[in-house]
Amino acid sequence: MANSSDANPTPNTPATPAAAIYPASASFNQPVPSSTAPAETYSLNAAKSNAPSELDWNATSAPATSRPHADNVATAKRSAKNSGWVLVGCNLLVFVSSVCVMVLELTASRLIAKHVGNSLYTWTSVIGVVLAGITIGNFLGGWLADRAAPSKLLNWLFLTASILCMSVLWLDGIASNQQRPESMGWPTWVVCIVSMVFFLPSMALGTISPVVASLALSQSHKVGKTVGNVYAWGALGSIIGTFLGGFVLIDTLGTRAIVALVAGTLAAMGFLSAGSQWAFRSAVLFGWMQFVTMVGLAAAVTDVGVRDIAAWLAGETPSTNDPFEQGDYGRPWSKYGKRLGGQLHALGLTLGLREDQPGEYHDESNYSYINVTQTTTNGERVTVLKLDKLIHSYFVLDNPTALNYDYEKVYAAVTEQAVATWARSTTVSLGDVRRGIEQYRQANAARLDPLPLDEGRGEGLDALDEAARKVLEGGSNETKAEQDSDQKSVSLSLKEISQQLPSWVTFDAEKQTLSLRGGMTPELKAELLRRHPYANYWQAVDRLSEMTRRADWGDFSSVPLASLPKDVTIPAGLKEKVIYDRHLQCLNVYRTLNADDVQTLQRLGDLEAVTYREAVERLYRESRQIGTLFLGGGGFVFPRWIESMFPHEPLIHVAELDPGVKAAVQAKMGLPPDEETRVVTTIGDARNFVEDRVRWNAEAVKRGEKPVLYDFVYGDAFNDFSVPWHLTTKEFSEKIASLLHPTEGIYQVNLIDIYPRTTFPGEGKTADGTFNRIEGDLPEVLTRLAGDADEWAGAPAPYEGLEVSQTDDFSGYRLAVRGVMSDPLRDRLLKLGTGKSGFAEAVQKLYDMSHKQRTGRFLGAYVHTISLVFPYVYVFSSEIDLPHAGRDTFVIVASKRKLDLTDLRQASQHWSGAPFASLKPGTEGKRPLAYGQMGQILANAHGIVLTDNYAPVDNLLSAVFDER
Repeated sequence: MANSSDANPTPNTPATPAAAIYPASASFNQPVPSSTAPAETYSLNAAKSNAPSELDWNATSAPATSRPHADNVATAKRSAKNSGWVLVGCNLLVFVSSVCVMVLELTASRLIAKHVGNSLYTWTSVIGVVLAGITIGNFLGGWLADRAAPSKLLNWLFLTASILCMSVLWLDGIASNQQRPESMGWPTWVVCIVSMVFFLPSMALGTISPVVASLALSQSHKVGKTVGNVYAWGALGSIIGTFLGGFVLIDTLGTRAIVALVAGTLAAMGFLSAGSQWAFRSAVLFGWMQFVTMVGLAAAVTDVGVRDIAAWLAGETPSTNDPFEQGDYGRPWSKYGKRLGGQLHALGLTLGLREDQPGEYHDESNYSYINVTQTTTNGERVTVLKLDKLIHSYFVLDNPTALNYDYEKVYAAVTEQAVATWARSTTVSLGDVRRGIEQYRQANAARLDPLPLDEGRGEGLDALDEAARKVLEGGSNETKAEQDSDQKSVSLSLKEISQQLPSWVTFDAEKQTLSLRGGMTPELKAELLRRHPYANYWQAVDRLSEMTRRADWGDFSSVPLASLPKDVTIPAGLKEKVIYDRHLQCLNVYRTLNADDVQTLQRLGDLEAVTYREAVERLYRESRQIGTLFLGGGGFVFPRWIESMFPHEPLIHVAELDPGVKAAVQAKMGLPPDEETRVVTTIGDARNFVEDRVRWNAEAVKRGEKPVLYDFVYGDAFNDFSVPWHLTTKEFSEKIASLLHPTEGIYQVNLIDIYPRTTFPGEGKTADGTFNRIEGDLPEVLTRLAGDADEWAGAPAPYEGLEVSQTDDFSGYRLAVRGVMSDPLRDRLLKLGTGKSGFAEAVQKLYDMSHKQRTGRFLGAYVHTISLVFPYVYVFSSEIDLPHAGRDTFVIVASKRKLDLTDLRQASQHWSGAPFASLKPGTEGKRPLAYGQMGQILANAHGIVLTDNYAPVDNLLSAVFDER
């Protein structure tokens, strides 16, 4: 029986190979060595071994011809030991290169997102380009391994990969300045951008594995085990690199630092694999790695980061144990560190390695590149939150109720209108209010002591000469009459005031209560307070309070006020802050007014007057108690608007995916700490939050407890480059519906798409030089709407969706349809144009053409999907009138009850436009009724229902991508 090739030879029967296994670089024309000649092997240091040839696994042993010498046995053992260490080194090399590949791939997705977004196209392009680079690199690596000794190749391959990885820092900046050709589609453009930056580094990294495999095979006759080990360690490196990059490095170091780290790691591997090539090692260690370190620091560090590191080092290496002296010791280090970091930052900007400007907030989380800047708009300080390449939020620090985006204004207007028409009733007891005020006055008697009459002298015009004072004190008869009128009218009782109340507020004289059906809007509250003689004084206090809360307040403000109410005297406890100037007839403030100060000022005067005001305020607050859920926090602008406008114990839950975004908003956009705000944030995916809440509610009901339900849910997680498809599906909308109030719940979502306009005939001229126009006459109901040339006018009901425009020479008309012309609209238009063949032909052409276009399908599919869950659906655009034909933001309002949204200014001044499309339930089980342009929107869905099984969101938005 033949001995196996890996059997240990005995002294009496030494194994003799029938064939030798050669390294991959050996020439096939070399003579076969004798049984006593050592086989050529490769090691990391390129030294040749004196070990005997390894055996082929199919070889049989030959008869023994001689007894091996003792020194040959020892040499064989040393060679086997050396080969084992070489194989370990090979596994280490392929492990490290695989780690670098995956870290670079994850980094690619984050870097590219700043230029092309974070859509499915981005991830597809990154994965495809990196795999393509590795594939070609594998081929080239195998080709090189057959033509040169692996030990001579590896160091150069690692160095090449390091250089190409480092080039990513410059290529990324170049890619950000490229303009997409109009003829190139968005997916193709994303592939080109990713290829430009990451193809060559991926290809260079791909050349390493084949060469390492060739080196490993040269050291072992166990081909299967050796190749398996190489593959296994490569796969393990990919796994480690994936988790290391995704869970640790990106959030800790940032993408630019990671690129430099990968380049430095590859350079270090090149240094280690160079063996005895001391010139190469010296060049890498003292040349290239120094360059990588300097460029990496210039690309990644900031003045604050280096300052903190320097301060930490100073704190760790003090020359004394005295904490005060330690602080003195650390300050020069911090100052030096900040200066050094600033210089490195400036160097990075000069070299084109980075775009972040000093003084701005920059962070890279696991989800986004976060940038917060400040600007001034209309005299107000505005902070701007930018995520990747898109501006996400504007927030006015001094005015949390200011809304900048149109969709936020629509949200606010719909919210106020819905609250105002709630079927709920709120009642306030005047007796309870009065008792609360009396208790407050007793507890704060010392604080409410009035100022002596001579306090405040020297303020305002009291310092003028006697003649000027007499002139001003004389005043006009009209002013005196107005003041006298104010003084007399303050004696009105609550009963007298109640007789002036509007019909929507009920006063019960017997029970001494005020009642209101629905929620009171700010405008209605202001109307009620204006009915009282104290109104001007209360308004002045509120205005001063707002002024002193501004960040740029200059320690003095003044508000005109003809006179103080008769029974109002500024208390001594506030004399350092507030003084009324009777000569200038204004109320002045010299210090910031806190909440207690404002409450004190507003509770001065006649008890009945204060009781009325507090009752109105309480009725306002309690009638507006609200429960809200936000899917996405962003700049937390609208949650804070809710907190300001609905202050009575609001329920404000926010599901925010990125903890880095919340940290940025708290650091630079004024979001208070969690314990100081009613905004409760849960970090995590919005769908996970919703599913958890649905499950918790089900468990609460089983326990006999009340579930947590919301009046409003706001979706703010969509943009045109990244739409989380799992938040668009019918199943998710059903879960949202289950979390809403059973009869009054409303779900508002904003999304970005293009609502297309299909025109007939097209622009241009005919062969005879006349402008293209519809032959024959148009119905008069359409022609009387047409305005100037190229200005589209919408048709009246029931022809919404059709638009008409005159030609440039006013010789005729052109028609357009928005979305996809529905069958009912076509039938109505054909009936309207009976006997007008040219018009009928144009209608049919528009019908056919609109059904062929593929723009706006995401809007159609989403509205179609959500209409299967909610009975009432309303669609707004960012235009007050008709939506334009370009990229636009749409707000979808899905409600469980009918809403009157035709005149939103009745409830607020945020938005005046009406929905351009709406859907309401049909009667007696009939199909839903489409109003406005809802028929065209639904037709543009082409029957698509977004489900957990099928939601091609990125494909539906391809036209929006192309417009970018």
